[in-house]
Amino acid sequence: MPQNVTPDDLASGRYCPATALARFGSVAFRNETWLSLRNVAIEAPEASNIARANGRALADAWVIGPGRPNCIDELVPMLRHRLLAADTLTIGAAIGWIEHWVDWFNQRADCAVDGVFRGPDAIGARIETFYFDGPAAEDWPALAQTGDSYMPAFNSSHVFHPGLG
Repeated sequence: MPQNVTPDDLASGRYCPATALARFGSVAFRNETWLSLRNVAIEAPEASNIARANGRALADAWVIGPGRPNCIDELVPMLRHRLLAADTLTIGAAIGWIEHWVDWFNQRADCAVDGVFRGPDAIGARIETFYFDGPAAEDWPALAQTGDSYMPAFNSSHVFHPGLG
């Protein structure tokens, strides 16, 4: 996902997302959709010219959304303070899985990450939604359960499956 950052943003290691991204969440395009976009907006770069997402970009896209912090380092403290419940996980287990994935993304912050997005039905996953002490718009479909493990859900329709590509 292309990112426009200033030297100050690079120095801090973070950037502030556009208002629409903070309000509605991350944006991803299927290759076919990107090609359609390029047909009407030729200034859009070819998909092959866009760098693969690194762990930092994926983490930022995963975390961003209504009521959530802009910085992944603030996510776990926010969950400890505001998380009321999850669909099936205890609060401790839910935060544990988030800590696992925050660490996983941070270990890959500066390198391209292999993985694909799949619909939960395509991989036999069930979305685990987190509930907060605020409006329902802040509920977060954070994880997808497959067997005994959980993967990051970027929304209720897109689960990140690492290691595939």
